[in-house]
Amino acid sequence: MKNLKFKIILVLVFIIVYTIIYNINSITKDQQISNELQNSIKDLKLNYDITTYHNKKNADAIDYSFTKNKKLLKILSESLDANDKQKEVLRKKLYDMLYIRFNAMKSKGIKILLFAHPDNTTFLRMHKPDKYGDELSKIRYGITLVNKIKKPIHGFEQGKISHAFRNIYPLFDDNNRYLGCFDLSYSSDNMQNTLSAVNKMHSHFLVNKEVINAKIWKTKEIKSDYTSSIEHENYMVSQIKNPKYKDVVVSKEIIAKQQKYINENISNSKSFAIYQEYNNKAVILSFIPIKSIKNSNNATAYIVSYTYKKQILEILNIFMVRNTISFIILVIGLYLIYNQLIHKKELIIEVTKKTKELKELNENLEQKISIETEKNREKDKLIYDQAKNAQMGEMIGNIAHQWRQPLSVISTVSSGLSLKIEYKIFDEDEAKKDLDILHNSAQFLSKTIDTFRDFIKEEKKSKEVVLQNKINYAIDIISASLKINHIKLINNIDYSNPINITLVVGELSQVLINIFNNAKDVLVEKNIEDKWIKINIEVKEDLAVISIEDNGGGIPEEILPKIFNPYFTTKHQSQGTGLGLHMSQEIIRKNLNGKLYAKNSDNGAIFFIELPLS
Repeated sequence: MKNLKFKIILVLVFIIVYTIIYNINSITKDQQISNELQNSIKDLKLNYDITTYHNKKNADAIDYSFTKNKKLLKILSESLDANDKQKEVLRKKLYDMLYIRFNAMKSKGIKILLFAHPDNTTFLRMHKPDKYGDELSKIRYGITLVNKIKKPIHGFEQGKISHAFRNIYPLFDDNNRYLGCFDLSYSSDNMQNTLSAVNKMHSHFLVNKEVINAKIWKTKEIKSDYTSSIEHENYMVSQIKNPKYKDVVVSKEIIAKQQKYINENISNSKSFAIYQEYNNKAVILSFIPIKSIKNSNNATAYIVSYTYKKQILEILNIFMVRNTISFIILVIGLYLIYNQLIHKKELIIEVTKKTKELKELNENLEQKISIETEKNREKDKLIYDQAKNAQMGEMIGNIAHQWRQPLSVISTVSSGLSLKIEYKIFDEDEAKKDLDILHNSAQFLSKTIDTFRDFIKEEKKSKEVVLQNKINYAIDIISASLKINHIKLINNIDYSNPINITLVVGELSQVLINIFNNAKDVLVEKNIEDKWIKINIEVKEDLAVISIEDNGGGIPEEILPKIFNPYFTTKHQSQGTGLGLHMSQEIIRKNLNGKLYAKNSDNGAIFFIELPLS
């Protein structure tokens, strides 16, 4: 029943921790995608600003040439006082004068060149020379405003039939007499073509229905460039003719998924961008508001770009990989914790049981002495096994540390291979290199398993070995744990003079690992800066002396004599049983015929292991 409750707690911990990890990964993903969307908005805005700035400079140059053109100013000045027949002659004269130049202007995207008198009536439309004399006050706010303030203005404005980017300038003769104004307008097609050529993106204009005369949509005689927009019901779309990037397609279903968000931002005249996966691609829709000359607070139109962004898919793929790896690591970690805590619980139960048996032994010592002596031998073996099992728990932690880097390498290389294949940039030579990396990482994992398997073998046979090599065996097992805790291992072992010695290999490794772990725990617990552990070997007459020193500050003098006693520990109950050093001393003394003791140095504690060479 208790185990069931414990499992339920672990499941709840898993859910909570994984939820936190998932949310952190989600926040990271959303931030990265948000950055991509903001960059897309900035790219569109930058190219839009550059294009409008370039067009304005061209318009300024044309305005300058007109103000210096004596013949043009004279025609306009005479037209103010002329009758209809005289105006007709003057109009044709002005048209002939500007005909060649206007055709050159059209090649640069200029759609409209219109001259208007101070009373807001049209004198000449170069693009429609047969239409003149009409009143513009109600349909062309920009011209009316320039005639009023007699200063140039620039901006977007909807005309009677189509919209354009207007550049309207006042004109004066040499006597500073006001002659009216002229409108030099660029079409939205020019803007869209420029964005397509420079920024390699599909774009189109959305124009608010409120600025377009509703009669136009009912007039069959007028062929309009507008069609209904799928982005917003209150906007019409002006599509570019023969777009270079017409392969960028977004269906109504995709727009519908974020329609509410689009409506809110357009209603507030904001710049914004959205993304959507479509046919295994990520499409970013960027919206830039365009304010009109008449109303600078609300957007009269929007310029919209559609671009494919492979970075979005990469971010989404990385998000999935991170969550998968986190899930696997969390499951493995909680499984190891579960096994460790269950085993420790069993140890506590067993120790409690043996304590009770010892009490009964003391009460009936004379009657049970022969029986209990045998049980004590079994108890010693059990304590030894318990100590080794406890150390195996730490061993599993060491193996987990050693696995972390190669597992990360395998995940990174395999993800890279998958992306190369997906984006068809697969290269056989690079793939072979990646496979070699995967093979080497797998071999490292296999070697770690072999090391762990050798350690847990119950071999009690003595054999002659090189002492330096067997010490390296223990160092290999503990090295990853030291690195993860930022502990420097100072290895002063002399490998040039091999020391041959006969001993039980696994038991020496068990003692060394236990001492390393104790030193590591002290350094971490005391939060020592520049943590280090130093190991050395000296040969003194017929003894090999192994010394292991740390800079953890040493062992208090009052407890130094007690550290090898059974069940004595300075650690919290959840961290130690007090059997490690006791069993280490027993192994060295009984099984290896040596000696284990400890002293304090100026830096910390030093443990000495003396082993006979013969």
